[in-house]
Amino acid sequence: MPFLTHLPRACLLATTLLLATATLAQPAPASLAPLLNSIQQRLALAEPVAQHKWQNNKPVADLAREQQVLARAEPSITAWELNHEYATRFLSAQIEANKLLQHQWLQQWGDKGPAGSSDDPTPDLVELRKQLDVIQKNSLAHLSEFEPHRQTYDCPKWITDGITALNVTESEGPALLEATQSLCSQGPQMQKLLKANSAWNAQPYERYPLGQPELSVLKVSIPANTTLDWHLHHSPNAAYILSGELTIEDRDGNTQRFKQGEALAEMVGLQHRGRAGAEAVELIVFYAGTPGLALSE
Repeated sequence: MPFLTHLPRACLLATTLLLATATLAQPAPASLAPLLNSIQQRLALAEPVAQHKWQNNKPVADLAREQQVLARAEPSITAWELNHEYATRFLSAQIEANKLLQHQWLQQWGDKGPAGSSDDPTPDLVELRKQLDVIQKNSLAHLSEFEPHRQTYDCPKWITDGITALNVTESEGPALLEATQSLCSQGPQMQKLLKANSAWNAQPYERYPLGQPELSVLKVSIPANTTLDWHLHHSPNAAYILSGELTIEDRDGNTQRFKQGEALAEMVGLQHRGRAGAEAVELIVFYAGTPGLALSE
């Protein structure tokens, strides 16, 4: 049976491939580092705020103040054209992370309070709030630059790697995780698997078949240690390897191996064949053809 690995038209079927899981990593956007830095700057205010609350016997939680903080952010959310729900979740996460650190400081100090607190003046709460306003505005500016990337497949890894790069203390770690938990969208995430204007062996794609477009998507299973017959395709096509490893070979002796989680762009009009390794291969194949045009022969 001929190998049914028609690779999609590079542009049209690449859209479908975007929805699959892949192993190709994308670098973090430049906006992430300053965003994480601003989050860390805000968390640094937790200690003096906790000291003020300890010296004035005030609780960590202050719902009225939290609502004021969110309300003061509204002009910046609007100015930066941020998704309101996304921005509000982000700010709420900053508040919760800051409270988490305040609780840690108060627990560490106990009844004795911070070292030297009996002699130190109470931190100026007005000045602290001015600093908070500046940091919050900067954070929202950085968030607006990061927002387009929040549904990217690698977003959670970016956040983890970014926190690691900050060299945070053991006490800061949980607070940073709390502060960043809303940065990546909970909705669908996408990663580009393939964008090609040529086949795997560098054969360029010249055009699509003439006529009405017809898309075909097949799931193909190839037994282990099986070599398929020589065959060719008449239109651009692409495949995504679900499991196993597949080696593709053309008549000139060029070969390339593809493994689970990888996508490949197939040849058009030239004979080739596929060979499964020691494990069975399963793949999804996308064809961009026309009615009546054979997928392979």
